[in-house]
Amino acid sequence: MYLGLKDRLNVKILDVGSGSGYMTFCLAQLFKDQSSSVIGIDHINELVEKSRSIGEIGDGFQGFAEEGPFDGIYVGAAVEQVPQKLIEQLKGGGILVVAVGPAGGRHLLTCYRKDESGQNYQQQSVEVVRMVPLCKENEQRSGEIQKLHGPPRYTSIGFGKSVVVQPYIIRSPDQQGFKLEWEENRN
Repeated sequence: MYLGLKDRLNVKILDVGSGSGYMTFCLAQLFKDQSSSVIGIDHINELVEKSRSIGEIGDGFQGFAEEGPFDGIYVGAAVEQVPQKLIEQLKGGGILVVAVGPAGGRHLLTCYRKDESGQNYQQQSVEVVRMVPLCKENEQRSGEIQKLHGPPRYTSIGFGKSVVVQPYIIRSPDQQGFKLEWEENRN
């Protein structure tokens, strides 16, 4: 996304599923010399409150039309199908970066670029990745989304090497056991 937008001024970017705001902050730093703005949205209020200076409460599947259109949209989770509303919220020449594939499986990190007219777009798969799924608030809070992840598996990282990947989802701050689980995994 950066390479495609680095020469533009006043770039507006949406970070879908912004969580703690880390990627939102990183994007803001990347584009800071272009008088740009980056908005993060997430449906977990407690996470948004912690990153309030750059986050908004919202449904990532719907985007954030009130602030669009955007030059760039980054989705920090995987989707089975790209939400049409996100593509609609791109400006002409805009770029959407999202992992696409089945829940619990491998995903293709894909770039969608609108032409300058904003009427058509091209897609290009960049890399095979594995990401948590973009989900609805009730799925994340209920723990239902955890059922989508299987046992640990080996994943190739190139150069003939593999690592063990253990799917792990941290409970949202209002779920029972959050504090204990967080403290156990912090050490």
